[in-house]
Amino acid sequence: MRDDVTFHYAIAQSNRLIGQAKSIAHTAIRSVGEQIECFAVARNLFGVQHFIELLLDIFYTDRFEMELQTARQDGHRQLLWISGCQQKLHILRRLFKRFQ
Repeated sequence: MRDDVTFHYAIAQSNRLIGQAKSIAHTAIRSVGEQIECFAVARNLFGVQHFIELLLDIFYTDRFEMELQTARQDGHRQLLWISGCQQKLHILRRLFKRFQ
């Protein structure tokens, strides 16, 4: 009998919680006007950001080109020391020479 009373009490509590529930105050879908406005604001912000990055890239590119044009004595005319498997053994050799 006591379990039956507890069960009914639980149902009454859950019904009261459901009755106190609140609805959603806003819609989940934006109107077309809001979407266009957000796009325009975001486009302007990104446009300014890209313009600043463009100016910085132009300024720093000249520096890097000057550094790449200078040749190293032991570079063997390789850009960034990129080559096939022939350099793998040389890397280990130079590593062990530095440890000595």
